[in-house]
Amino acid sequence: MLRKIIGRKQSSTNKEFQTVFENVPAYVSLDHIKKVQELAVNDIIKSTDGLETAISYSGGKDATVLAHLCNLAGLHRGCIGITRGLEYKAFLSWLKMNMPKGIEYSYTDQDMKWLFKNQDWALFPNKKNSVRLRNVTHRASEENYVKKYNIEMMIYGRRILDGNFCGTKKIYKAKHRLQYNPIREWSHEEVLGYLVYFNIPLAPQYYQKDRWLEGVNLWSYLEYAGNINNAWDQVYRMEKEIVLKASIGIKSARDYLNKRNQRSTA
Repeated sequence: MLRKIIGRKQSSTNKEFQTVFENVPAYVSLDHIKKVQELAVNDIIKSTDGLETAISYSGGKDATVLAHLCNLAGLHRGCIGITRGLEYKAFLSWLKMNMPKGIEYSYTDQDMKWLFKNQDWALFPNKKNSVRLRNVTHRASEENYVKKYNIEMMIYGRRILDGNFCGTKKIYKAKHRLQYNPIREWSHEEVLGYLVYFNIPLAPQYYQKDRWLEGVNLWSYLEYAGNINNAWDQVYRMEKEIVLKASIGIKSARDYLNKRNQRSTA
């Protein structure tokens, strides 16, 4: 049984995701999840045969489901792109406890000082600059990993309903290697059902307000906050020390803290 109520992420709400997550049996059955699991695992085994293959892992809900499927298919290697100073401490702690076997850290050097110098485009970026930010962080770290191990195929948890570019087929060639998206056609309900039925831990970001939409992006990358005050509010609720440190070199962080202090003393 599968009953879909969530459409494309860009036109959906956090409440819709949370409703399904809290009531999974009403939207997708365990039998259905077992069927899509079997299909995906068999497809991964067939598609990766004879190729140097690795998982592109992020710690997000889709990448977490993907890694679980890949492990069942016998694939235990991959990387996660991590910056030197733009990650939540709680997320890094969660990774130490929950990162799938065989996943390696691949670092890039962005930190708070770097953000101070590049805040005009890298702080809560618009759509164009968000691509630029991803290119110098997670995508750059992945490229380093691919070159290090001569990877022929990378596997991603990208899905059409998440608004990701997935190619016209599950497997296509880009950047001199194959890219494979085995769950590209999965619904949000199937992803959430998989997490719940197999009791797979979620990163701490998902337990914050509106995080089903934001996922596990860098704290400086918030796509659905609406305005800069809401963005800083999300970061503050997750890890207030980040906002305090950011206020040293970022005016909008100082403004946010001043407004917050004024409210608390009013």
